[in-house]
Amino acid sequence: MPAIDSVHTYALTIGGAAFYNYLLANTLRVVEAEGSQIDTLTFQLEDTGWLSDPVEWQEVVFSVDGAPFFGGYVVKITPTVSPALDRRQLTMNCESYMTLFAKTPRVTKSWANTTPRNIVSGLFTAAGVTGFDLTTHVTNSPTPTLFTANKALLSEALDSLAAQLGALAGTDWTWRTDSSKNLWLGPAASDPAPFGIEDITTCDWASSFPPNAHPTVDTDATQIRNRITVTGGVNTSSHQTDSFTGDGTTVLFKLTRQPVRRVVQVTVDGVLKRFGWDWVDDFGATVDVLVNFEAGTLRFPDASPPSGGQAISITYTYDVSIATVRSDAASYALYGRWFDYEHEDRSITSQAEAEAAGDALLQAYAYGQTTGQFVVERYGLRAGQTVGIEFPLLGLTGDYIIRQVTTELLKGGLIRATVQFGGIYLRLSRVLGTGASRGAGSAYYAPSNPYSGSAVKSAHVQDYDTVGNGVFTPP
Repeated sequence: MPAIDSVHTYALTIGGAAFYNYLLANTLRVVEAEGSQIDTLTFQLEDTGWLSDPVEWQEVVFSVDGAPFFGGYVVKITPTVSPALDRRQLTMNCESYMTLFAKTPRVTKSWANTTPRNIVSGLFTAAGVTGFDLTTHVTNSPTPTLFTANKALLSEALDSLAAQLGALAGTDWTWRTDSSKNLWLGPAASDPAPFGIEDITTCDWASSFPPNAHPTVDTDATQIRNRITVTGGVNTSSHQTDSFTGDGTTVLFKLTRQPVRRVVQVTVDGVLKRFGWDWVDDFGATVDVLVNFEAGTLRFPDASPPSGGQAISITYTYDVSIATVRSDAASYALYGRWFDYEHEDRSITSQAEAEAAGDALLQAYAYGQTTGQFVVERYGLRAGQTVGIEFPLLGLTGDYIIRQVTTELLKGGLIRATVQFGGIYLRLSRVLGTGASRGAGSAYYAPSNPYSGSAVKSAHVQDYDTVGNGVFTPP
């Protein structure tokens, strides 16, 4: 590879028409980042006689050596007059194809024990987005126990999926879409940069090149969290059956669990009894026994409680509080202490979701974060790749994730790339949503609370299933 990376051919098309010859020098810039940040392209054109004006939402493609480097749509056009006052100049703002992800229906859907490719395919189908390659560059393992998108934009759901899979795999995962509409989702190490960065005295000018100056770098240990307590909402238990014996005196029986979510049936000596809601319904021709769902009690009429050793049985489900503690033993061994963090989000309604949230936080925060930046005048680095950096005097030696790349086309065909590397997943806040906790929430499914609202007592219903079991469901 040449020492000066300027031997490239470039093309710029808008709506299929060539516009590169109208490009003003030093104005083209591409900014791309991993995850859900939409990549952008900005440039200026000078009207020296093109056939038709570009318009918003035309497709725009910037190519290098015949291969697309950026693909997307014109979203904003700002006209000005040239300094000579003799022709128009247009400032063009474009967004990558990924802008479509933010302009489609939000997805609410869950997948249990489903491979990443099938989850991705389901997400794109639910959002109504077509035309992307969802298999070639999508790593197909591990398989999450449960993945849920709750009213999430497609990009937000992909953020969440990458974080959860990375936590399961024990390594950083990234995702991006390229200018050929390929989705890249997998371990960052599976997408290596085409060259590394080394000091000018050690680089070989073939597989590694020097930056314009020494990289800037720092390590931040202020946000370490190696033991995460996750408190979620509630889930429904499996069936619970409590048994009592009638003595002719006791009218109120305390259930083992509460609050009660749903009553399946109540029997006395095997005979099915109709039940209602205590303090709402009254005993009578249609109600034999009353259930207090909040307190978890079963009440019979004062005048006729079960007696003579009659067998009382109630089968029901109840609310189960979701909670878990996730920790990183290797981080504890390294630092010699626990750094605790509490994450509370009542929208988490399964143990698997709680564990996934905790593991995603550990994956991002269990160790101090090294971040930095370098500038290199060379084409080929993309966000989401891993780049090898060897500057031992700065403590940089190994592979680092490229978080963001700003690529500029300079005079003479030279490309300058400003690269941000290292650190945590930039969109972790999207992964864990906006729930109430110290620092992060959750993007998991949030069912409605059947015990809230002013219409609870007036809207209750009672029904029987097809086998004759009494089924009472609070609204």
